[in-house]
Amino acid sequence: MAEEIVQYEDRDGAAITLTPTDVAMYCASGGAQLTQRDVVNFMATCKALGANPYLGDVYLVKYNSAENAQIMAGKNYYTRVAVSIPTYDGMTAGIVCVTKTGEIAYHAGSLALPGETCIGGWAEVHDKRWGTPVRAEVALSEYNTNKSLWKSKPLTMIRKVALVQALREAYPDRFAGTYDASEMGDKGAVPAPQPAPQEVRVETQQAAPQQQAQQQAPTDAIEAQVRRLSALGYDADQTRAWLTDQWRQGGWPQCQQAADAMAQQVAQAQPQDAEPEYEVEV
Repeated sequence: MAEEIVQYEDRDGAAITLTPTDVAMYCASGGAQLTQRDVVNFMATCKALGANPYLGDVYLVKYNSAENAQIMAGKNYYTRVAVSIPTYDGMTAGIVCVTKTGEIAYHAGSLALPGETCIGGWAEVHDKRWGTPVRAEVALSEYNTNKSLWKSKPLTMIRKVALVQALREAYPDRFAGTYDASEMGDKGAVPAPQPAPQEVRVETQQAAPQQQAQQQAPTDAIEAQVRRLSALGYDADQTRAWLTDQWRQGGWPQCQQAADAMAQQVAQAQPQDAEPEYEVEV
């Protein structure tokens, strides 16, 4: 396979150039061998999100060659992107505790009172377009590994998980396909790669001409969806890259489903419609 080059500007206006070799050497962690699909998916996601992997916005993690690679976001990426959205109107997050009397208490921040037991985290993201904030609530038992920061700072970590999930729910077009390390259990304990070469090989297999033709994206159909979503306020270049990536992962049905979900997000945000009810670094 010829070395594919992806060029775009990140959200700060910096010019980014990515190749499979760049991804393997500077953006990958975990030690397992990457596949062509892992790398192409990562490059497309970086372009769609306007993320700078060289600064740790996102990075690629793969621990087992039998599994798909995961795209993780750096600890400040979610909040940094959120505050750059013109309609963003703040966020609140905290922990959920059980008091001595068995009542449920919601605290802002990550401080539990004496005698209380933390059972989860919560977060709300506000946007000027919505009357109801996007809310997430997560259970501590589902994420606590009792290792690394989860062992020393479990309340801080569960609050962060709730906040990341609320932001991803609120702005799926900005954070789709990414996860925070705190959501990944034991695997999330591996630190993000530093901008230094790593010994990670990339499998590149030349597809037969007939197979390559079958793998070409349905350009006309995708462009029709791009025009549809652009009319609703989505960025055309980011939408095109995101839908193309969805097509690569699951074909046209997944691409169509993603487009419908994005359109529905806008429809639910309109004042005349019923407001959506959501259960939504330190």
